[in-house]
Amino acid sequence: MIHAIVYVPANGLDRGARAIEFCQQQEWDVTGIVHNNLAAAIRMLVDRQADALVVDSEADLIQEQRPRIVVVASQPTPRGERRSRIIRRTAEE
Repeated sequence: MIHAIVYVPANGLDRGARAIEFCQQQEWDVTGIVHNNLAAAIRMLVDRQADALVVDSEADLIQEQRPRIVVVASQPTPRGERRSRIIRRTAEE
């Protein structure tokens, strides 16, 4: 089973609910919910307290944050288009 940490930004309580709903649909265990402290959520992930960090939107991720989390599928292509592919990793990979 995947153990997930849900990060909820200061102004995004409704987005936190969507992230939790996503975890439930995936049958992931929500190990923790972190409100307005992305560094703490990442630290929990690095410390292996969870297998995944779930956010509702890539806009919830602070670009200056270290370590950085980048969602490749949402990055612009060289022609300026957005990739629409969904990338998922499983424990078997």
